[in-house]
This record gives sequence, structure tokens and C-alpha cells, in this order.
Amino acid sequence: MLAVIRHFHEGMRARVRTGDGQYSDWFDVGQGLRPGYNLAPLLFNLFFAAMLMVAVPEFDRDSKVTADMVKIGTRVEYTGKKGRSAGKKTTVVTDAEVLWALYADDAAIVSRSPESLEKMMWVIVRVAGLFGLMVSEPKTEIMCVLPKGIEERPFMVSAAGQTCKQQIGLCSSDVPSAWTGRPTGRSRAAAAERGSATAGTVLRCTTGDGPTAS
Repeated sequence: MLAVIRHFHEGMRARVRTGDGQYSDWFDVGQGLRPGYNLAPLLFNLFFAAMLMVAVPEFDRDSKVTADMVKIGTRVEYTGKKGRSAGKKTTVVTDAEVLWALYADDAAIVSRSPESLEKMMWVIVRVAGLFGLMVSEPKTEIMCVLPKGIEERPFMVSAAGQTCKQQIGLCSSDVPSAWTGRPTGRSRAAAAERGSATAGTVLRCTTGDGPTAS
């Protein structure tokens, strides 16, 4: 299997189309996955999973980061089939902690505070470098998910020489739910009491070996 995958990527070449419609000369590509390759998403996910095995334990060692994790509540209804519970509905509510959301070579990290987000970003930039990846600073943005009544306060996150700026004017309805964690009611109330700038903060970062087309 490894030989087949390697065969698909050996001798890769590419060229770039410029703004005037012209094409550059062909050049060799020694990094990354072949565009359009069916297994590319799976291969990247396997590679990224190895990186997470290093990054996540570092998050867990920081009490501030773990305290600011976003929790998503899941409600499931069961209908009994036997005995006294037959026909009766039971509702079970569970909380899941959200650290990452992944799509292709994009990743989003989620936190309830800018301070914890910055700590997580330091870990991500460093660990990504260990695996030969680079976080693309121009494509990395901050989005806030705010409860109603809390004024948005712009902020930046700096880590390992990179600065990520917040996108202004985004509310919870503007951010796809697959990319964000929704704070619980208790978290929203706590944020309102302390006047926090954010109740949910999402850092969307793109990894790669250099500038890529959007």
C-alpha cells in the first residue's frame, strides 16, 4: 500500500497561473499531497492525528486551558422496550469538550478566553513545526461567538512570531456550527458576569508548506 501511495506522488510537477492568465514554467513538487487525489483527505487526517497526539497532552497540562474549554451539550431520547420502562421516554444529556474542528488542511481551535487561545496557538505552531508543517499566518483568523448583550472587544493573538487578528462583526449565526463550540448556559452567564470579551473564541488556522490558493 505504501508503495502504491508513493508511486502516485513521485515526480509531481506543477505550474502557477498568474493574474494576467499566463502560466509559469513547470517546477518539481517535493512536499504535500497530489491535488485531486482521492486519498488525500484521509492521508492528511492520519498525519494530523499523529500531531494531535503530541499537542493535546500539552493542552491538558495547562489548568487555564482546560478550564476554558468549550462544552457542547448533546440531548438524546430513548424509548424503553421492556419491563416497566416499555413505552416510556428517557432523556439523557451529556457534555463533550471541544478542542479542534478539522476540514481537509484547515483546523479550528476553540476556547472561551483569548488568553487560553494564545497558549494553545503557541503549542500548535511549535508542534506543527516538529511535523514539517507551517501555520499560514495570512490565512489564520479569529472569530468570536458572543451572547446577546455583550459588546465585542477586538483583540489579537500572538504566538511564535505570528499575529492573528479578529474578524469584526461576526456573530454566532455567521459561523458554521461544525466549526464552533457552543458555550453552555452556565458559561454564558459567567462570561456576562465578568464582562469577558468572548464567550466562545474560534481560531481558524491553515497548515501547509507555503502560500496556497484560497
